[in-house]
Amino acid sequence: RPLPPSQYFARLSQRLINAVTAQTAEGTLFEVDMRLRPSGAAGPIASSLEAFVKYHEDEAWTWEHMALSRARVVFGPDELRQKVEQIILETFTRERDADGLLCDVADMRARMDTEHHSDFVWEVKHRRGGLVDIDFIAQYLQLRHAPDCPQILSPNTRNALRAIRDNGYLDAAIADELVEGIDLWQAVQSVLRLTIEGDLDAEREDEVTQGLQKTLAQVSSTTDVEALKEKMRSTAARCHQHFRDIIEIPAES
Repeated sequence: RPLPPSQYFARLSQRLINAVTAQTAEGTLFEVDMRLRPSGAAGPIASSLEAFVKYHEDEAWTWEHMALSRARVVFGPDELRQKVEQIILETFTRERDADGLLCDVADMRARMDTEHHSDFVWEVKHRRGGLVDIDFIAQYLQLRHAPDCPQILSPNTRNALRAIRDNGYLDAAIADELVEGIDLWQAVQSVLRLTIEGDLDAEREDEVTQGLQKTLAQVSSTTDVEALKEKMRSTAARCHQHFRDIIEIPAES
C-alpha cells in the first residue's frame, strides 16, 4: 500500500542522510546535523511546503532565518523549486523590527563565542574576526535591507557582501576587507580540512608540519608561515572591528 507523502519523504530523506554520512576508508563522507531542521531533533525529517511556510512565518527564530540565507535548492521538479525559492524570497523580504533583529544577531554571536571561543592560530571559523563574524555581518545586512532591496540576497557570503556594497548598504572599503577575509580563511580552512582529520585544536598543532605550513603560506600568498600568521592576526582584527562597528556596538546601545 502506498505510503502517505509525509512518510514517503521522511523515509527518502533518511536514506539520503544515511548515504551522505556513510563511513568510508577515508572517514565520513559528509557531516549532516539534523538538529538544525525545524523543531530540532523532535521535528520531522521532511515537511510539507505548508508546514515550511507556517514555521518560518510563526515559529522560526532569527538565527534560523540567518541560516536560511545559505539555502539553495539543489534538485527537484521545476515547479517545486520555484515554489521553495519563492518562499525563501518572501521570508527574507518580510519587514522586521530593526532593533530586535540587531539585538538577536548580537546575542546569538555572543552565545556562540561563549561556547566556541578560541584564540588558536589555525582556528579560522570561530575566532573573533573569522568566518562566523563575516557570515553574521552578511546575514544581518541581508535580513535588514532585503525588504527594500532583494537584489542583495545570495546564499554565497562573498557575493552577498559585494551586492550589499554595490547597492549602498556597506562601505566599499569595509566590504572589500571582509571579502579578503573570506578568501584568506577559506584558503587556510580548505588545506587543513584536506590534510588533517577531524577538528584541529592547540593540542594537535604539531600536526601542522613544516611542509604543510609551507603549503598554507603559498595558498595564502605569503612568503612564510610567520608572515601568514601575521596576516591572519591583522585580518582577524580588522574583520572583528567591522563586526563590532556594524552589530555589536549598536546593539549595546
